[in-house]
Amino acid sequence: MRTRGRISVDVPENWLFKEQLTVYGAADESGHHPANLIASSEPVPAGIETEEYAKSTEEMLRKEFPAYQETQLEPIDVFGDRSGWLRRFEWEPELDQHVVQLQVYYVEDGRGYTVTATAATEDFQIVQTQLIELLGSLRLEPGGSVAPPAAAAAVSAAVGEKSA
Repeated sequence: MRTRGRISVDVPENWLFKEQLTVYGAADESGHHPANLIASSEPVPAGIETEEYAKSTEEMLRKEFPAYQETQLEPIDVFGDRSGWLRRFEWEPELDQHVVQLQVYYVEDGRGYTVTATAATEDFQIVQTQLIELLGSLRLEPGGSVAPPAAAAAVSAAVGEKSA
């Protein structure tokens, strides 16, 4: 099954937007989800390239992630055939909890894309193949704007705003 986002919005001039998609493994008997993947995009300053975007997150990770240990940072093909970067690291979000994360970075058209696949260290070998397949299946859909929906007038009326 291929997911495709269905939510969109008309973004006012001078507003920015961030997108996010989360998928996660089915829970086991105890309710534990063995892994998840979060893909997001955000606006980035003009001139930022993929390598710089990937490397710029390292300082934040080292500062904010307890027991952070990077084990891999290298170029990789992402979103089909685009040139991105992959970082693999481990850290401890809570005492006695260790996680492995694979993080992919890519920049295009003023947007930075970050995809983070996460699993507990003890689960990583079990879900590693699935996480790699998920990362390999990532695609960017064509962007762009669409005409405002007719429902905008109904929403405006419902909240008491006069239509122009």
